[in-house]
Amino acid sequence: MRKPIRLSSVVFALAGWLLTVPALALDFEWDLGAGSDLWDAIVTTPNLDTNWSLNQFPAEPDNIILTAASVAGPQTIDLGGATRTINRLATNGVDGAYTFTNGLLELGLSAGNALLTDNGGGDLVLDADVLLHPDPDSTQRFNVATTGGSITVNGDVSTAQATGITTLMLTSRNDTIVPSVAVSGVISDGAGRVQLVAGFNSDLANHTGVVRVTGANTFTGSVGVNAAILEFDSIANVGGPANALGQAPMVDSAILLGLTDGGGTDRAALRYTGSGHTSDRAIRLSGNNNDSGVIEASGTGALVLTGPVTNPVNGQFLRLGGVSTLDNTLAGTISPGAGAAVTSVVKEGAGKWVVSGSSPDLDGSITVASGRLELSGSIGTTTSNAGAFQVNNAGEFTLDGGYLAASNLSKSPGGVINFRSGTIRVTNASNSPSTFTGPLSIGIGGAGVVQLQGGSKSFDDVTLQGADDTLELGGSGTWEFTSLNNSAGGQIVSTNNATTVRIAGGTFTDRIDSGSRTFSADLTGTGGYTKQGAGTIVFDQSTQHDYTGPTRIDGGTLELAGTSGLPRTPTFIAAGATLVVANNVNGDATGGTTGTGTVVTGAGSGFAVEPSSGVFDFAGAITGAGNFVKRLAGTQVLSGDSDYTGPTEVVADGGTLRIAANGSVAGTSGVTYSSNATLHIAGGTLDTPGNVRPLANSAELLITGGLLKANAIDRSVSTQYLSPVTWTGGTIHLLSAITITNSQTAIDRPLPGVVTLDADMALVSDETITVTSGGALVLDGGAVDAADLPVTGTGGVEFNSGSIRLRSDQTLNAVRLAELDVATPLSANRSFTIDGAATVEAPLVLAGGTLSAGQIVNPGELILSSGVLEVTGGDLTIAADETVDVTSGMTIDVTSGGLVNDGELNAINAVLSFAGGVTNNGDINLINSTVNGDLVNGPGGAATLLGSNIFGDDLEMSATSALILGIEGPDQFDTVAVGGAATIDGLLSVALAGDFTPAAGQQFEVLTATSLVDQGLALVGPSASQFNLVVTGTSLLLQATGGLAGDYNADGVVNAADYTVWRDGLGVAFSQGDYDVWVANFGATAPALLTSVPEPAAGLLLLIAVAAVQKMAVELKAAGPSAASSRRAQLAEVQLTSLGVPTGQRSVGATGSTAKVDGYLRAVQDAAGHRCEFVLGCTRVDWAISETAWPEPDLREVISTNSSLEDIRTGCDEAEAGLEPLVGNF
Repeated sequence: MRKPIRLSSVVFALAGWLLTVPALALDFEWDLGAGSDLWDAIVTTPNLDTNWSLNQFPAEPDNIILTAASVAGPQTIDLGGATRTINRLATNGVDGAYTFTNGLLELGLSAGNALLTDNGGGDLVLDADVLLHPDPDSTQRFNVATTGGSITVNGDVSTAQATGITTLMLTSRNDTIVPSVAVSGVISDGAGRVQLVAGFNSDLANHTGVVRVTGANTFTGSVGVNAAILEFDSIANVGGPANALGQAPMVDSAILLGLTDGGGTDRAALRYTGSGHTSDRAIRLSGNNNDSGVIEASGTGALVLTGPVTNPVNGQFLRLGGVSTLDNTLAGTISPGAGAAVTSVVKEGAGKWVVSGSSPDLDGSITVASGRLELSGSIGTTTSNAGAFQVNNAGEFTLDGGYLAASNLSKSPGGVINFRSGTIRVTNASNSPSTFTGPLSIGIGGAGVVQLQGGSKSFDDVTLQGADDTLELGGSGTWEFTSLNNSAGGQIVSTNNATTVRIAGGTFTDRIDSGSRTFSADLTGTGGYTKQGAGTIVFDQSTQHDYTGPTRIDGGTLELAGTSGLPRTPTFIAAGATLVVANNVNGDATGGTTGTGTVVTGAGSGFAVEPSSGVFDFAGAITGAGNFVKRLAGTQVLSGDSDYTGPTEVVADGGTLRIAANGSVAGTSGVTYSSNATLHIAGGTLDTPGNVRPLANSAELLITGGLLKANAIDRSVSTQYLSPVTWTGGTIHLLSAITITNSQTAIDRPLPGVVTLDADMALVSDETITVTSGGALVLDGGAVDAADLPVTGTGGVEFNSGSIRLRSDQTLNAVRLAELDVATPLSANRSFTIDGAATVEAPLVLAGGTLSAGQIVNPGELILSSGVLEVTGGDLTIAADETVDVTSGMTIDVTSGGLVNDGELNAINAVLSFAGGVTNNGDINLINSTVNGDLVNGPGGAATLLGSNIFGDDLEMSATSALILGIEGPDQFDTVAVGGAATIDGLLSVALAGDFTPAAGQQFEVLTATSLVDQGLALVGPSASQFNLVVTGTSLLLQATGGLAGDYNADGVVNAADYTVWRDGLGVAFSQGDYDVWVANFGATAPALLTSVPEPAAGLLLLIAVAAVQKMAVELKAAGPSAASSRRAQLAEVQLTSLGVPTGQRSVGATGSTAKVDGYLRAVQDAAGHRCEFVLGCTRVDWAISETAWPEPDLREVISTNSSLEDIRTGCDEAEAGLEPLVGNF
C-alpha cells in the first residue's frame, strides 16, 4: 500500500508542477487517491496522487462538487488544522455523508450556494469552522435541494467581508429531513456583519424545509424567515447574551417573518425547541397579503416573547403553534399597520400559547384551530375590535382575566372555551360562516363578562357561573340560546327594546338576589323563562313576549313595566314570589297561571290570564288596584286569597274562571262575563261591592259551592236575563233586596220563580227577601239569611230542613209561624234564628231543632222537648206566672246574659248554660242536669235538686230548697258537683234503694265544691236515720250510722212514733215501701253499741224537716194541678227509688200536661188509709196495657191512650171517693 505524504514533505518536488497549473476554477471530487482522510495527502508511487480528482488540491476559486464519482460516504476530510479556501462546497449525487473537520473552510463564493446538497443525496457535515468571503452585501446560502442531503455545520461561521452585511441564508427544499440545515456552531460577524435568513427569497413555495440554529450566536444582523421553518433553541432580550438568534442591536432586532414579494399563502415560521427563554425582540410580519408568520413553541421550557408583533402590510396571519403545553407567552402588542383586517391570529398545533399583552388595534380574525390559546391580556377595546373569533373542533380557548373584542364569536362542536374570567365583547355577530355549537360557561374561575352588542347569533347552552358574571344583550338583532342559565345570580343586562332573545327549546333562568334590574329585550322562541332570587327583574318590552315554553317565577319579583306581558303559556308563581303588572289597562297577559305566589296590579293596569286550553289552579293572591281579565278557552282556577279592587272580566269565548275551595276574590269592583264564558264559584268566595253581570244570554253563572257576594246579580237587560244561573251549592249573598217571583227582568230578581235550597246552599240578603206571587222558597237543608222574610200574595215558604235567620224583631203569632212554616215542631234538622227579640204569641214546639233569639218574650209559650234554645242578646226571663219545662236531651244556652227566674223552671237530663248565672226568685227543679253558671236563690227562690246534678260555677241553696238523693250501693249514689263555691241550706232527703245497707262508718261524698259553707242543711228522708251529715271545707258526706231499719225518728226503737213520722212524710220523704220496712222491724231495738240517740236539737231538726216536706205537699196541693206539676218529675224519681228500681233503669219522664209515665196507678186501702199509688211495671209508654195489669177496673176505665198525668190523677180521685191523693205519687 502506498503511504500518503503530506504536502509539506513534497512541496519542493511539486513546486514546478504547481506552477504549471492554470488559474481556472475547477470542480473537485474526492477519490481518496492518497488513501487517507487528509485534505492535502499525496502519494508518489507508482505515480504522484492526491485524494482529489485531477490529483491536485482544490483552492480558490475551485469548487468541491461531490457526485457519484466521489467515494461513497461516510467520508471524513481532515483540513489538517489549516484554512482551506475554495469557492463553494456541494454534493450532487454522492452516497453517504461527508464530514469536514479540523480546520477552517473559507468559502470565497461571491454570492450563491456556498454550501449545497443538490438532488441525488449526500449529507454535508462541517465540524470545521466556516469563513464566508463573499462580495459586499451578498448572500451566502446553505442550501438543500428537494432530494438533497442534510447540511450540518457544527463549527463556527463568520464573514471575512468587512463591507456591508453578509446574509447567511439557510434554506431547504427537502421537507423530509428535519432539520435539513443545522448550524450548531457560533455564527458571528467576523470582519463585517452577518444577518440570518431562513428560506430562499425567490422560490418561497419550494423552500419550506426546516433549518436550525442552536449556537450561542453573536452576529448583529437581523433575522428573517421566508417560507421556511427556522428552529432555534435560545433567544434573549435585545442587548442580552449570545443566543441562537444573535445579538442584533435594537434597530435590527425585529425578527422578520415573510417577504413582501411572496406568493400570498406562504408560511414563515420560527420554531423554538429550547429549555425556556424570554425575549423582548419584536416580530415583524413582513410577508405578502394572506401570508403567515408562525411562531412555534416546542421546547422543554416555555418561550416568553415580550416584544411587539408588527405588521405593516394588509392581510397577514400571525400563527401561534408548536407542541409545548407550557405557558408559552406572547406578552407584547400585536400592532397592525394601516388598513383593514391587517393581522389575523391563528392558534395551531397541539401546544399552548398565552396572550398576555395588550393589542387594542388588532383587527383581523382570531381562530383557535387546535391546541390551547389562553388570553390574559387584551385584544381590542371598548370602541375597537378584532374580526371574527372562532374555536375549531380541536381548539381550546381559555379566557383568564383577559379582554377580547371581536366582531363575531363562533365555536365548532368539538371546540372548548374555558371562560374563567375576563370580558368578551361581540360587535357584529353572525351565524355565517359558522355558528357557536356546544356549551359556554361564563366565569368558571372569577368574574366573567360577555357583551353581545350587535348582529345576531345562535348559541347552545350558556351559563353564568357566579354572581359576579355578566351577560349583556344589546343591539337590534336576535340572540338565540338553547338555554340561558343565570341561576347563580349574575347580571343579564338588556336595555334595548329592539333586541330579541330567542330561547330554542330550553329555559332562560335569570336570578337576582337583591335590588332591581331591567330586561328590555323581546323574549321569543320555543323555550321557557324562569325568574329566581329575592330581587326584582323588570320587563319593559313594548310588545308581548311570545316564547312558547312555560314561565316560572320561583322567587322575588318579576315586574311587567311595558305595555304588554308574558306569553299565553303556563305561568307558575311560587310561594313568596311576585308578579307585578303596572301599565296595561287591557291586562298584562300570561298563560294559565299556577302556584301560590302573588300578583300585584296597579291602577289603570290589569292582569290577564289567557290559557288556550287545560285547567290551571292559582293558589296565590292577586292584589292591588288593577283589574283581572280571563281570556281564551281554557280554565283558570283561583284557590288563593285575592283582594284586587279593579273589575273582573271574563271576555267573550273566554272559557271558565273558577273560584275554588279555599279561594277568594274580595274587593273587586264588579264582575262581568260574556258570551260563551262561564263564571264558576266552586267552593271559594267572590265578594264584590258591585254587581255580577252577564253580558250575553250565553254567559253562564255556575255556583256549586262557596260564596258569591255582590250588590246584585244583574240580569235585567233583555240580552242578559236568559243567561243561565246554575246553583247547586254554596251561598249567594246579595247586598240588595231579593224578590222571588216568576219574572226575572228586574235587578232584584236574580233567581227563577221556585228557589230550592238544598243542603250546603244559602241565600243571604243584607235587606229583605220577599217571596211573592209566582215564587216559592223551599228549604231542603239549605239556609236563608235576611233582614226580614215577607211572604205576600201566593208566594210561600216550605221549611223542610235547614235554617232561617232573620235579623229583625219578630212577632211569632200563629199567622207568622204558618208563613215561615214553623207552626209544626222545630225538629232536629231545622234551625230558626232571630237576631232581635222574638215575641212568642202562639205555642212554638222545640223538638230537636234550634231556636235562637236575641231575646225571648213569653218563653212560657215554648214547649221544649229536645234541641237547643239559645238567647244571645241578654237575659232569659221567666215571669212569675210562667212555667218552662225542659226535658231530657234539651240544651239552653244564654250566651251574653243570665236566667232571671220569677216563675218555674223544671229540667230533667238537660244542659243549661247561663253566661250571667241564675238569679232564682221562683222555683227551679233539676233532675240529673248540668248548669253552667252561678245558681243563686233569692229571698223567694227555691231549688230542688234530685239525682246527680253538675254546676259549673257557684251554687247557693236557700232555706226553702231541697236536695233529694238516692243511694244504691257503695259506688252507686247520686252526687252534686259544684265547680265553684257552694252555700247550702234547706233539706237533704236521702233514701236507700233495694236491699243495700251501708256499713257503719261508710261514707258517701254526695256534694263537692271548691269551698263549702253549711247554713243549716237538714237531713230527712226514709233513710235519714241511717246517716249523719259530715261537712268539710270542700265536700258534703253522708256517713252511715249503722242505725235500725224503720227507726224513722232515730231513737233506737221501731215503734208507733216512727209510723207517725212515716205517715206525715208519706209521698215526700217516705213511700209505701218504707211502711213495709217499719212493719217488718216493728218492736226492734238497736244494740247499745250501735244506738244513735239524737240529741234534742237533732230530734227537733228532724221534726222540722218532716214538717217542711209535709208543708211542701200541702202547698202544692192547695195551688192546684198547675202548681203541682212543678214537683212531678222530681218526686216521681224519688218514688221510683223508694220502689227499689235501679237508677240505670228509671224511665220516668214528666214534662207537663202531655208527659207520659212508664207505670200504672192503683187504689190501695190498708191500715194507712186510702191512696192512689204509682206502681212501676209497665215498660211501654203508649198506655196500651193488658186488662190483667189493672187490678181496679174502675181506674182502668179512666185511663186511655196518651192520657196525661192530670187525667191519671183525676182518675184516682174518681176511683176512690174521698181519696186525698198526694202529688208525691207522681
